Amino acid sequence: MIKKKEFPEYDPNEIELHVKDMLKRKKWLQNISREQIHQLLDKTFHFLSKPETDYFIVASLIQKKLMYEPTDIEKLAYQFLLERINNGIKLLNKQNKTSEKCQLYIDTEGRRDQTISGKIKHELEDGEKYSNLELIKLDVYFMRSQYSNMLQITDCIAYAIRRYWRENNNQNRYDQKWNDYYCLIEPKFSKYRGKFIGVGLKIFPEPPFNVMSTNDKNKRQEKGKEISQKGSVFRLSNSFYNVTSQTAEKGL
Repeated sequence: MIKKKEFPEYDPNEIELHVKDMLKRKKWLQNISREQIHQLLDKTFHFLSKPETDYFIVASLIQKKLMYEPTDIEKLAYQFLLERINNGIKLLNKQNKTSEKCQLYIDTEGRRDQTISGKIKHELEDGEKYSNLELIKLDVYFMRSQYSNMLQITDCIAYAIRRYWRENNNQNRYDQKWNDYYCLIEPKFSKYRGKFIGVGLKIFPEPPFNVMSTNDKNKRQEKGKEISQKGSVFRLSNSFYNVTSQTAEKGL
């Protein structure tokens, strides 16, 4: 386990990989050097990039400035996510000849949990009629990320996606580090015929360019310019969902 190896003096359950806390050195990180924190992030993302770390990613990004009022952006983000989660599970079941279903676990937001649950259940119930979301269980469970490696993995992945696709990604040293992390996990996006834009990663409204891979540096720079011109990207902490296996969860 990465936590136990990097910080043997701590109980792994006391170590929460919450990116914003890590970068600001809050909570248990107050006595940890920045170098140690970045080493932990390096090892976490390299672990997540390994072929044997079995999981897939779906994410939705909403460009707020291009949306008409009074659009419920949160509801729209969940709609896109649930469709992609369902399709990802369907592909896995076809490949593995299984009949698995997805159970949703979300980082608790306290009083907002009921509102979030209501929006998701509404989409799932409508999905039974219109989008056929039969592979996602109706019940939604809320947990404190402190007690879930799965949710901590999700937070790390979500932050990397946010940093990469955000407005004004200026390619400074800090941005470049997170761009590198994003490139490590990009192959884990759910795909169809090798394509992940629109499949595992939903950007709405759709950008007027075609980004199939970040391996080409020129394409990455052009991507940044296009996104910057089109406005800011909306991110919900709960709207990034990665389906993790026991391999991914136990490895942390």
